[in-house]
Amino acid sequence: MGAFSKETGWPHGPVKDTDPVFELEKKVPEHDAFPVTRVSVAITEFAQKLGVISFIVFPPLVYGRGNGPYKKLSVQVPGLIRAFIAQKMVYKFDYEGRWPAAHISDVVDYYLLLIDLIIQGKPPQSGEKGYYFAATHYLSWWEISEGLAKSLHARGLVKEPIPAFWPSVELAEKALGFPSPYVQVAFSSSPQGIADKKYAIGWEPKWNAPDFFNIIDDEVQSVLDLDIARASIADFFAKDNVEGSKE
Repeated sequence: MGAFSKETGWPHGPVKDTDPVFELEKKVPEHDAFPVTRVSVAITEFAQKLGVISFIVFPPLVYGRGNGPYKKLSVQVPGLIRAFIAQKMVYKFDYEGRWPAAHISDVVDYYLLLIDLIIQGKPPQSGEKGYYFAATHYLSWWEISEGLAKSLHARGLVKEPIPAFWPSVELAEKALGFPSPYVQVAFSSSPQGIADKKYAIGWEPKWNAPDFFNIIDDEVQSVLDLDIARASIADFFAKDNVEGSKE
């Protein structure tokens, strides 16, 4: 959901998934548009051209251990844990952003509800109105770093029990595997997407922000247990598939 933040050139402020998101995306000048914005517009327009019913679900900051056969870790929180262990220090950016978030089990339920409605012949809004934000609550990046610092320090994996500020954006880019401008978008921005369609599809998420901090040590353990490969999006960036710009 990082596309809906001022750090990515989003000019419209807070936006609900019940708003005309497609039309708002179209109004963003192409040279200012974040790649995700351009891609979602292209998907919607191409689906219309082919006569295909389209739905676009924007995932939030996802936490928790997945139950699938392969990829059990998400991107952002595991990425922070890896970087902090490697640096032996927990860091934060100088801007305290917050991201929409959800536990993986709630996100899975969201997708299943959409699929069930489609199978039942009761598809929800689609196409230009088929934008969905699968978020339940918000998490502060500073509070995440503070929680990880306590957990990692208790395990002897970092030197200090409190976060410091990143010494430089360049170090953050290298440690987290995200180039500029993506690193601050992914780890310190404040997306302004508001999930309202969840009521229409009957979504009843079970997890909230306090629940995340209650299991933050489990997030660390999951990385230690399962981290046999880097998260796909970070790996993509690390292989120089993108340049450090919006182009």
